Amino acid sequence: MVPTLLSPFTVFTQTVKSPLVMQQALEQKNYFLLNDYYQRDSTLLSEEQQSYYKAFLLNAFNNCLASNAQIKKLIKTSAKFPDSLYVKLFMLKQDNEVKTFQYREAAETGELLLHQYRNSMTKEELADLINSNKIWTALEKTPPQTVAKHNTTISWQRDKADLLNIPVTINNTTDEFIFDTGANFSTISKSNADRLGLEILPVSFDVDGASKSNKSSLAIGKSVKLGDIEFKNVVFLVIPDEQLSFPQIDYKIEGILGYPVISQLDEIHIMQQSKQMLIRTAPTEVVAPNLAMDNLTPIVLVKVNDQSLPFYFDTGAKSSYFNSSYFNHSRAEIIKNGRQDSLLLGGAGGARKNNSFLVKNYMLQIGNNKVQMPKMHVMTTKNNLNDEKAYGTIGQDFISQFSEMIISFKSMILNFK
Repeated sequence: MVPTLLSPFTVFTQTVKSPLVMQQALEQKNYFLLNDYYQRDSTLLSEEQQSYYKAFLLNAFNNCLASNAQIKKLIKTSAKFPDSLYVKLFMLKQDNEVKTFQYREAAETGELLLHQYRNSMTKEELADLINSNKIWTALEKTPPQTVAKHNTTISWQRDKADLLNIPVTINNTTDEFIFDTGANFSTISKSNADRLGLEILPVSFDVDGASKSNKSSLAIGKSVKLGDIEFKNVVFLVIPDEQLSFPQIDYKIEGILGYPVISQLDEIHIMQQSKQMLIRTAPTEVVAPNLAMDNLTPIVLVKVNDQSLPFYFDTGAKSSYFNSSYFNHSRAEIIKNGRQDSLLLGGAGGARKNNSFLVKNYMLQIGNNKVQMPKMHVMTTKNNLNDEKAYGTIGQDFISQFSEMIISFKSMILNFK
C-alpha cells in the first residue's frame, strides 16, 4: 500500500511498486538508492510525484536553490495535500534556506510551520522545531556567510585525540580548530569566544550532546580566515567550557570548524604524509557522486559485505563504528561472531559509554577503495549522537589508511588515493 503521504497524488495501481520503494528509500535516508529508482522509473510517476522526489534529491545532493524551486512549484500548482505532507515540504524548504544562509527566510518558514501545522507534527518534530527556530530567529539580521575562494595550501596536525586540526584566524589571533565534517555548526568554547572578541548573540537553546542536552548560545565571526581564504559572517555555537572538556584524557576542545564552512570550499585534498590541505576551486576529480546530505550531516555510500549502505561521514570521529540499525540488520551474525563490549563516544557535553558488540575484520569499501577494519564496534541501542536510519559512521581510522582524501560538497564526492 502506498503511504498516506503520497495518497493525494498517487496514480498507480496496486501492482506498481515504484512509489512504495521510493518512499521507503526516502524514509531510510538512502538517497543513493532513491536516485537510482528515480532515474529508472521517473517516467512512471505523475508530475507531482516527480517534483516531490526531485525536491528531496536536489536537497540531498546539495542543490538547495533548485530544490526550493521544486517545492514552490509543487505547492503552487498542486491540489490540496494533507497537512502531514506540507510539514515535510516546509521542513525541507527550511533546510534549504539554512544551508544557503537565508536565516530570515528559515525563521519565517519555521513560524509558518508552528502556526499552521503544529498539530500535524510529532512531539519530537515540534520540540526540535521550537528549539531550532530560536537559532534562525536570532540570526534574522545576520548577513549570509560568504567566502573569497582561491587555490591555497594549509598545514594541519593531529591533536591528542588524533583528530585533524587546522589553523583558524579570528580577529588577528590564530588557534587550532578541529576539522569536522560531522559538526552541523562550527563551535567554540565560551572562554575562547570571549578571548577572541566574538559578538555573542542574546539567545539560549538546547544542543544535543553525547550524554545530555546542553544550553548553547551563538557568536558571529565577522572575519574568519583559513590560511589566506577569508570567510565572513561565520556562525559559531558557543558551548560552556566544561561541556568541551574531557578530564579523563586531559583534553579540551577550543574550537571546531563544521560543515557550513567546509561546504563552501569547493574541493579539499587532505594529504596524510605531508600533512597539507590543498584547497582547489576547480574540480580535479571526475567520479560519480557518493556523498549526500541529511540536513546538515554528510552521508556516504559504503559497501559492507556486498551491500551498499548509507553511513555518516565524520572527520571529527576518531573511530568508525556501526550504528544500532546495523545491529538490527545483521543481529544473528553479530551475536555469533562478536563479543559484548562498550564504546565511549565523546562530543559537546562530555562522553557517554554505549553498549556494543566488538567485531573483527570487516571489509568497508567507499568507491573503489577498500579497508579491512581489524575491529569495529556495533552499537546495540540508538543514542542521541546517531540516527538509526544510517548504518554507521566513517571516522579517522578508515580515513588514515589512505595517502590522500578528496572531499567536494560542490560535486558531492568523497574519494581516496
